[in-house]
Order: sequence, then structure tokens, then C-alpha cells
Amino acid sequence: MRKFDELSVISRLNKIVVPIQDYNKVVKDAVGILRKIFKYDKLKLLLLGEDKPEEIIDEPTNKRINEPTNQRINELKISCKIRGKAKAIITLYSVSGPAGKRASRLNRQTAFGGWPKTSITRICRQAGIVIEDARLFRDLQEEHNKINAVIQSAAEGIVVVDENEKIALINPQTRQILGLSANHRIPQAFMDFIINPLKNDLIKQNKEFLFKELDLAVPLKISLRVGIAWMRDYRREKRGVVALFQDVSKEKEAERLKNELISTVSHELRTPLTTMKTFVSIVSDGIAGPVTGDQKEYLNIIMSNMNRLGRMINDLLDISKLEAGRMELKKRLVDLALLIKDQLASFMPEAENKKITLSSGLPEKLPQLYIDPDRIAQVLMNLIGNALKFTPEGGSVKIQAQELDDSIQVQVVDTGVGIAKENFSKLFDRFQQIDRKPGPGAKGTGLGLAISKSIVDLHKGKIWVESEIGKGSKFIFTLPKIEEESYFYECVTEGIKRARDNAATFSLIIFGVEESSKSLLPEIEVLLKKSVRQASDAVLRFQKGSLIAILCDNGKESLSGFAQRLKGIIEAGLRISTKSGGASYPDDAQTAKELVEKAVSRLSAVSHQSSVKE
Repeated sequence: MRKFDELSVISRLNKIVVPIQDYNKVVKDAVGILRKIFKYDKLKLLLLGEDKPEEIIDEPTNKRINEPTNQRINELKISCKIRGKAKAIITLYSVSGPAGKRASRLNRQTAFGGWPKTSITRICRQAGIVIEDARLFRDLQEEHNKINAVIQSAAEGIVVVDENEKIALINPQTRQILGLSANHRIPQAFMDFIINPLKNDLIKQNKEFLFKELDLAVPLKISLRVGIAWMRDYRREKRGVVALFQDVSKEKEAERLKNELISTVSHELRTPLTTMKTFVSIVSDGIAGPVTGDQKEYLNIIMSNMNRLGRMINDLLDISKLEAGRMELKKRLVDLALLIKDQLASFMPEAENKKITLSSGLPEKLPQLYIDPDRIAQVLMNLIGNALKFTPEGGSVKIQAQELDDSIQVQVVDTGVGIAKENFSKLFDRFQQIDRKPGPGAKGTGLGLAISKSIVDLHKGKIWVESEIGKGSKFIFTLPKIEEESYFYECVTEGIKRARDNAATFSLIIFGVEESSKSLLPEIEVLLKKSVRQASDAVLRFQKGSLIAILCDNGKESLSGFAQRLKGIIEAGLRISTKSGGASYPDDAQTAKELVEKAVSRLSAVSHQSSVKE
């Protein structure tokens, strides 16, 4: 019977409704049930979880349990686990008749409604579970309210998209940024052109979060800086994405106006400076009349300062191009060792004048690099020029290069005064001048290293510094080596870009031979290089050297005839059968990958005749 009563009580406890927002009502109902069945004079319930402890006290009879009394106090303490790491300590007190051995035994039998300890424990545990669940709901709601308040009042736009690609939350600032009213439906274009592409980038790049800048034309013409990250549950499974939006239209417009001003002013300064240099040269060379020694010295000082001003103007123009994304690299295969030697030779007079030893440490052979030689020369000029500027008389500057697994590393090492480590982080920022040495002569625009870093970055290389005060500095940069396949695709991409910019055509002709004739591919390559018509036509190997490609400016109409002429030259000269295929931009393809795939697919079958004719 008592077991039935116990189950009945537990059932009543389980039926207590748990409104998330009314924790107090749950406590009141649960404690009310315990009070009614156990008839205690005092209850103490202590909930111990991962958060701070929470104590509940109920004293229905207002009897003074803790004061000295002649009455007998029955105390029952129960400790039990309720959920996970959560634990409940429940203490029941009951005051009965006068103290005494006999009375004590009777008191214990009738205390707490006469319920056995095992039943009291199970019922109290269930009450603890109900109250703990209510507490968790309450805490969760409080956290939810806090987070929601932050999201709704945030200065940035915040959007949460669930795993079904539905917008689960969008704050007022997002609507304001997009120019949408509170009741306006979020257009599908928002998902199609902003959220989904960014989500795909997360997947492709295998990242947890990324940042990107976007320029929108609709619903408003604005520039956005967007951060997006995966939203994960407690099992670390993806449950959608959360995106953060900032309107950077004003900042980008200010940057554009600044760059435009720098570019305009620099161009306006360059024209009169060029004229001045021309006339100073005419006077200095004696063309306008005899010049004394003193006059020539003064003219050289003027020319030196005009050259310095010219370099500063060029730096301003370069940084404005880089920031606007308008600097284009004119890449070609370059002998880096020769490039370094040329720069050393140009700085040798300055080094000798300052009594600084300028030398190089280059290996006998370095692989050619696919780089813009003028821009890499500019990097070398900046680094060697700085090294000479900050190295005292009697010091040394050395340029070293070495081949690494996937790159070439260049080092410019000086014995100057060095750079403090706290300045490393800002060394490559724009308009930064780190005073390595006080006094005149060591000033500039503060743009040289920023430009050098941007140029190296454009080449997908890295640049950094190693230095100690009083021990000199070592500026290091790397340039990636290019594989045959990558170089081939770079050339095709460049050819398509050139054709697109000039509204012209660009074509690809591919030649292949039977397996038994592949040893003759080097001879075919030489023969084709002699047979192409224009200097701009290129002959390259790809697919691990198994195919030879001609890159030319022919249109689709003339491509077939050109290919047949070259095929005839090969077969007549080497007496072998070949297969060929071609494709043209823009008729057959729009990208390098598409153009190559189309040309390869058109390779005609090799004839079944003998590979070497009698």
C-alpha cells in the first residue's frame, strides 16, 4: 500500500507544469507536496550543480528548530544525485514530544508522516529533479534574454541562418543596413548572393569562420564587411551559420577619395619635375654654356634631390595603385641571380662612397622564377637602399639567396644599428618610419617596406625581418617556384586576359605523339619554336611534358590552317605521325581551364601507320 502511495506522490510531482519563466511556482508546488505528505516542521533543500549552489528553506509551523528546546528534534538528511553532475542535499526536521529514550523511539516511528526512509529518499530525489529542471529552464531563459538583448542592440547587423537555410534571427541593424523596414520580407537574393556564397566559401576553405568585403548594388548601393562562422550544437555538429555585417561604405569612399587625391597630386608633381630634370641635365652637361666646377656640384645636388622627390612621388603612386587593386604584374620567366647582380651593381657607387662593403652570396644555379622583374627589382632596391641608409661607415651589406623545397629565399643582411622587436609588427605598415638612427639623411615617405610587402604578397610570397638592436638586421622574403603545369596555366590565363582587355582573340594548339615516339618530344619542341610566326607566340610543355602547346593570337578561322601547317612541318622534319587539337577564346571557352580541356578533347587520333616512315 505504501509503495502505491509512493508512486502516486512521484506521479503528482512529475505532473507539475514547468513554465520556463516561473521557477518560483514550480518550487512552491513541489515543496507543497512534500510538506503535505511528510508533515515536517522545516525543510532545507540544497541544489549543487555546475553553477552556484541554490538553497530552498520551508518552515510551515514556524517552530524554532535551531534554538535550545526540551522537545525532541527528529532530523533526516538525504543526499542524492539528480541529473548529470547535479546533486541534492535535503534535510527534514520534525519537532515532537519531550525527550527521552522511549519517546525518542516513538518519535522516530511517527515522524515525517510515518514514511520509511527509502520512500522519503525516492520522493525527495524526484522533487529535486523537478526543481533542478525548472532552475535549468530559468537559467537558460535568462541567458537567452541576455543574448537576445545584445543581438537586438548591437551596432552591427547580425543574422542567424539555420541548417535548413531559413533565417532564424535578424536584428534591426541588419534591416537598417539593407534599407528594409521592420515588416519588409527579407528578399531571397539576400540568401542567394550573400549568405549561401559565403557559406560555400567556408566549406571549400574548410574554415570555422572567415571575413570578406562585398559591394552590393541592390537593395542599396553599399559596401559591406561580412564575417561568417559555423553555428554548432553541444555535439559540435553544424546547425547553421551566424553572419556579422558592417556597413563600410563611408570608409571605402573616404579611402577612394584619398587614393584619388594622392594619385592626382602625384601626377601633377611628376610633369614639372620631369621638365626640371631635363633642363638641369642640359645645364650640367654644358649644352647651354660653360659650367664651373662649383656650379656643376650645385647642379648635382639639385639633381640628387629631384631624384629623391621623384622616388617619393613614385612611391605614392604605387601605394595608391596597390590599395585600389590596380597594380598588375607583368610576369615572365626571370633569372633571379642576374636580377640581384644588376641591383648590386647600381648600388655599388653609393656603397663605396659610404665605405660600406656591398657583396652577394648566390649559389651557382637558381631555377628561373615566374615573376614581374621590375617589381621584384623594386623590392630589392627598397631593401638594399634601407640597408645602406642604416648601416654606418665601415659596415657591410650582403645579399644572399638559396633554393628551398617550394620557393627561393632572398636575404638582405646588414651590420647596422638594428630594430627593436616591439617595432616589428608595424614595420611593414604604410607611412611608418622606424628611427633606427637619429639625424638627417634617414628619412623617406615610410612607404618602401609597405610597397615591398604588397609586391611580395602579390607574388604569393612572404616577407619578414629578423633583427636585434646593435647587431644589424636581416630582411628576408620568399618567392614561390613555379612548376611546369602551373606556369603553363598562368600563361594561358594571361593570354586570355590580354585578349579580353584588347577585344582580341587567343588560341591554343596542342600536339601529341604515340607512346613510342615520346622520346622525340624535345626535338618537336625545338622545331615548333623555330616555326611559330610571331614573337608573342609561345611553345610550352604540359601534362608532365607529354604534350606540347602553342599559345598564339590567331582567331578561330585561321587556327585550323595554322595547326595543319605546323603538323606538316613536324611530320616532314621528323617523319612521325602526330595528333593535334585546338580551341579559341572567346568562341570555344572563357577560362584557361575550359580552353585547355576543349583543346585536349579535340586531339585527333594518331594514324595507324608506322611512327617512322620509310
